[in-house]
Amino acid sequence: MKFQLATIATAVLFVLAALAAGDHRDAALIGAIIAGATGVVSILAMARAARSPRSATRNALAVMVVLFLVRLVLVALGTVAVGRAGAIAFVIYFFVPYFAFTVFEGAFLHSLRSSPGTPA
Repeated sequence: MKFQLATIATAVLFVLAALAAGDHRDAALIGAIIAGATGVVSILAMARAARSPRSATRNALAVMVVLFLVRLVLVALGTVAVGRAGAIAFVIYFFVPYFAFTVFEGAFLHSLRSSPGTPA
């Protein structure tokens, strides 16, 4: 549960930070919302998939891969949506939280390997 709470808190913080982005607030918000929403969905889906004691790590990793592909499509659509004017803000507010969420997801996967049974 600690990874899920950390992910949700981080998503909220980045969306709040995007609100203060100034001239490119809309592009920053789009990036932060896409990153935050996919990060939260990913960590919650990984936790749900990891409930199977037989193949918890494999199931959680499969969810991580699928959500990576979803993010790939959404970042392309977001880049097109914001256009040139806000592309830098979009990229910053998408990728900085994305890397933070990747750390949480990796730590969650690692916790599955080190402690059999109920995931963290």
